[in-house]
Amino acid sequence: MVISNKHKIHYEVLRNVTSKADLDLKRERRCGVAPSGEFFDLPDDQNVRQYLETEVNGKKIKKRTDVNDAIRSTLEARPEDFAMLNSGITIVCTGATVDDKNCVLELTNASIINGSQTRGVLKDFYEEQGEGSEPPPIHFEVIVCGDSSLASDITIARNFQNRVIPVSTYGAKGLFDELEAAMRKHDPKVNLRKSETDLPENGFIDTEKLIQVITVIVPSSIKMPRAAGKEAVSGARAYAFSQKAVCLDDFNEIMTKSEYADAKRFFLEVAYDAHELYKSLHTHPAFGVFRQKSGKHERRSPVRKGPKGEVLDVRMGVLFPVMSALGNFAREDAKAGRWCLRVPKDYDMSDLVNQAYLVFANGSGDPAKMGKDPNSYAALQPMVTSYLKYRTA
Repeated sequence: MVISNKHKIHYEVLRNVTSKADLDLKRERRCGVAPSGEFFDLPDDQNVRQYLETEVNGKKIKKRTDVNDAIRSTLEARPEDFAMLNSGITIVCTGATVDDKNCVLELTNASIINGSQTRGVLKDFYEEQGEGSEPPPIHFEVIVCGDSSLASDITIARNFQNRVIPVSTYGAKGLFDELEAAMRKHDPKVNLRKSETDLPENGFIDTEKLIQVITVIVPSSIKMPRAAGKEAVSGARAYAFSQKAVCLDDFNEIMTKSEYADAKRFFLEVAYDAHELYKSLHTHPAFGVFRQKSGKHERRSPVRKGPKGEVLDVRMGVLFPVMSALGNFAREDAKAGRWCLRVPKDYDMSDLVNQAYLVFANGSGDPAKMGKDPNSYAALQPMVTSYLKYRTA
C-alpha cells in the first residue's frame, strides 16, 4: 500500500506555539490533542527507533519491551489517564495547513519521529479489541521544517536519550538480588526480571508485578513507606493494582532503609508463597462463575476461557482484591521460622470468588475499575477474616 504524502489529522485541540525566532527561520511548531487512532496510518520512516520489529522466516514480529508493556498496562488499567501518563507523538513535516472550522490539520511529507512505540502498541491493542472500541486521545507535536538536514538532527536529538526503565535501573544496582535469592531457597530455578531484555516468555518472573502482588497483601501492622489506605475501611492497599511505579519506588526504600526492616523481612520471606498463589489463581476453576465477554466488550472481560469453558486466565483487576483478602492468611510460622502465606485446605475458595463475582457484576463490570476501587477490597476481606475468626474461636 502506497501512503500518500498528504495526511489529515482530525484534532480536538490545536495551538500554534511558534516563536518569532522560528518564524524568521521559516519553521513552525504546533501542539495539540487528537484521538490516537488519527496516527495509526501515519508514516514513521524518518524515525531512528521505529516500533521494534524484526523478521523470523520472512514474517515480521514485534518484540515486547518494558516501555511497550508499560504503555499496554496503562491502556488496560487506566485508559482515562493515558494522555496524561504518555509523552505523546512528535511529527516532522514539510508543510501544514490548518482548517480551524472543521478541526482538520493537513500535513505534507509527514513522519513520526518520536512515539512509534506508543503508536504501535495503541494500534495493536485496539485492533485486538475489535470494532466499536475507542482509542483514547493523545498529545502530539508537529514541527514544520523544510530543511531535511535539520529535520534529521531533530529526529536524532528527540531519540538520543532512550528512556531508562526502572526495572533495568534498579536491576543494575542489585536491588532485586536478595529477593531472587530468597525465592531460590524454595526453587533454585527462579529467575527474576532485572532488565528490559529479561522477558517473561523466556522464563523470567515479572519482578514489578511480583512487588505489586506482595504490596497488596502486606499486613497493615507492618510499617511501609505509605499508609495502608485511608480510603477503605479494610485498610487494603488498593493502590498496588494501578501504581506499579509507586510500588517499585517503595520497594527501593524498603530494601535500603532500616526503618522498614519488618517490611523487608515480609517481602523476602513471603515472596515465593505470594507468587505461587497468584500464579495458581490465574487458572483457578472457581473463576468459571465469571462470564467471558467478547467482541467490542472483550477488553472488559474478567476472564479468558478455553473451548470447554475452562479458565485460562483471570484479569489483574479481579485478582488483586482477591489476593488482598487471601493476604489475611499470611502468618509468622514459628516452625518454619518465617512469614508464610498458605491457604488452608478446608477453605472454600469458591466462597471468596463468588463474592468477587457479585462485586464485579453489581459494580462497573470492568476489571480495571474493580482493581482500583477500594470498596472492592473491603467487600472481599470479610470472606477470609470471618473464616479465621470462627476457625480460631
